[in-house]
Amino acid sequence: MIPRMERLPGRAQAPLSRLARVDALEFDGVPEAVAWVLRDAIGWRPGDIWGVARPRRVCRSLLERFPCLGDLDYSRSWADHRVSLHASMRRPLARTASKGKPAGLLWENGVVFDPPWAEASVDGLPLVDIGGKPPDAELGGLADLLKAVSGPDAVPAALLEAAYEPGDGWALQLADGTRLLWGKSGWTEEKLARLRQVLADAKPRFGRTLTADLKHFEDGKIFVRVR
Repeated sequence: MIPRMERLPGRAQAPLSRLARVDALEFDGVPEAVAWVLRDAIGWRPGDIWGVARPRRVCRSLLERFPCLGDLDYSRSWADHRVSLHASMRRPLARTASKGKPAGLLWENGVVFDPPWAEASVDGLPLVDIGGKPPDAELGGLADLLKAVSGPDAVPAALLEAAYEPGDGWALQLADGTRLLWGKSGWTEEKLARLRQVLADAKPRFGRTLTADLKHFEDGKIFVRVR
């Protein structure tokens, strides 16, 4: 949340160049590599003059330019000529690709964004093919689905890949060979609950390499076949 506008401290006849000078710009809540990128994006240099509204505008600009940021707030010490930005990072849920080329990361807010810094924690993330150009609403629904399937025992095995096809929706590939033709996003918890029941019955009888078709779930149907 962006804080309310501050008032300048009461200093008699203090010139603006001395009172509003910012000698230190600090970040907390993000790795140092991220802090350096954000600092460069602001274009701050020690001794820059920042008016009362400047920190608020900086927070708004960073949130717009870096959708992988969560909350962003600030505090200011006029006496020390210091501005501190208090940030938080959203969680990356998947790597994305289009036509075989990396297309950025899918974040938990459903936005695909490629951050201009190295991400050390993305190697184990599932890969999502967005070459079919899913609508923003579908990316948001997929983000909710990825968070749900990462829970304990939500699906039989870890998600490896997902792909979107216009008209068909999402198809998910699990590490144990199970393929889920999920269809359009939505009904996530209901689909997962019914899917667990169906697979618990089907796997002992038909083996592990199954395809479960949930595209007609709203009609009360899940179709399972051996791959």
